[in-house]
Amino acid sequence: MTRRLLLILTCFSLVSGCGFHLRGNVDIPDSLTTMAVSGKDPDLVDELEDALESAGVNVTNTEDKSAAVLLLTQTDYEREVRTTDASGLATSYDLRYRIGYDVLSGSGDELQINQRIVQKRVFEYDPLLQLQSEEEEEFLREDMRKEIVLQILRRLSRI
Repeated sequence: MTRRLLLILTCFSLVSGCGFHLRGNVDIPDSLTTMAVSGKDPDLVDELEDALESAGVNVTNTEDKSAAVLLLTQTDYEREVRTTDASGLATSYDLRYRIGYDVLSGSGDELQINQRIVQKRVFEYDPLLQLQSEEEEEFLREDMRKEIVLQILRRLSRI
């Protein structure tokens, strides 16, 4: 019994010492309790709005002049050939999801400007399983988008 307890305590101390933390809610500052999200990537905008609402932020439209604004200034999704087979067909790709954003207060003050986030994944492509490969690429893209949203929320919590 004592050994088991010691083992559990050792595991917890190792995990907490390495910087590991569970993904949970992020505390958003009071200055950002009402916020609008604007950008040209509707999936990312929707995901950000949902995450902000989950964090207790009142999400409004961009016409609300009293709201802080998270403005997506850049959203690029790229797929670049990483490897090819002997006949020159692609067998893997590098996927990159780049975003840039600014955060302005309701009064127009610059809270975070020219912020950049890049997510990368390697996508193994099998031309014989085209439908599965397309689904896997979409899954990877969604995963990158979710990680970007988490990074934005973490950065907002430090304002």
